[in-house]
Amino acid sequence: MYRKIKVFTKEVLFLRCRGCIKIYMFSKSLTPKEKKEWMWKKITDLEEISPIGQLTLDLVEEVAEGNIVPPISIIEQISILRKFEQKKLLGFLSVDNENNTASFIFNIFAKKPNFDDDIRFKEKDILELETVGGLLSIKKSTGEVCLGNFCVIFNIASRDFKILLKLVTSEGFQAGYEELFGSAISKTMRSNISDEIKAIKEKLGILPKGKAVNKDIIENIKSFGYKILIK
Repeated sequence: MYRKIKVFTKEVLFLRCRGCIKIYMFSKSLTPKEKKEWMWKKITDLEEISPIGQLTLDLVEEVAEGNIVPPISIIEQISILRKFEQKKLLGFLSVDNENNTASFIFNIFAKKPNFDDDIRFKEKDILELETVGGLLSIKKSTGEVCLGNFCVIFNIASRDFKILLKLVTSEGFQAGYEELFGSAISKTMRSNISDEIKAIKEKLGILPKGKAVNKDIIENIKSFGYKILIK
């Protein structure tokens, strides 16, 4: 377990271990390149000790080598794995959110990518947005939507998926009722949109409140429409 706070310009990591508390101080964060290299090493180390075939990686928030940099979050690890899959560095990626593990087939013939070239990891098919409830990731071609560690598949032809896409891609991450419904709407139509927003929240683990696993990230704008609450 760890807790991170800011002290002036530095960050402090509190690491609990059997009744003791270890404190590490650091003043830098990992760059995107360093995070990808760290994950690549973790995968290749696993491949060396595992038989060829499906590998299972534990997704734990651990301190990187040397205890001089902050840990890489589970959300970031999943995001990097998905980017590796896009580049065919691994395949058949499956994330177990309950046990925080990721299973995949590692491409043993894959050469280490040039992590300096971040453009290689930018895919138009994937939309990512940092929200108040965590990283929102949408794969347009398959309808896979993840909020934090919680993932679900939407029907890409459904109105609720199109509404979510509209909110994420609109300026200011907000859209009016007419934009969301496609025409001038009545109070009844607004009620229908409200029901579809509710359905989106249920799929993302925001509702019902008593069983919610995620914070609410979609807010109503009175007499206008809805917006995504960003970080």
